[in-house]
Amino acid sequence: MTYHRKGHGTNLVGVVIEDEVRIAGHVMTLPGIRIGKGAIVGSYSLVTRDVEPYTLVYGIPAVRHVDKNDLLKEQIDLRFKKE
Repeated sequence: MTYHRKGHGTNLVGVVIEDEVRIAGHVMTLPGIRIGKGAIVGSYSLVTRDVEPYTLVYGIPAVRHVDKNDLLKEQIDLRFKKE
C-alpha cells in the first residue's frame, strides 16, 4: 500500500542554468538551484547550493575548488558550424 500526502511535489521549482555553463555527466541538483554564468560542475556531483558565476565545483556535496588547469578561461564556441 502506498500513501501520498496531499499536494506533495506540486510546489517544486526547476533548476536555473545560465549561459556558458558546463555540466559533466551524472550530476544531480536539488530543486531551485541556480548555476551561474560560465560555471563548471564536475561529474558525479551533488549540487545543494547555488553556484556562483565563473567557479569550479565538484564533489558530494559540490564545493568550490581552485581552478588549477585554467578550465574557466577556455572559450566556448556556442555557434553551430555548418559544413
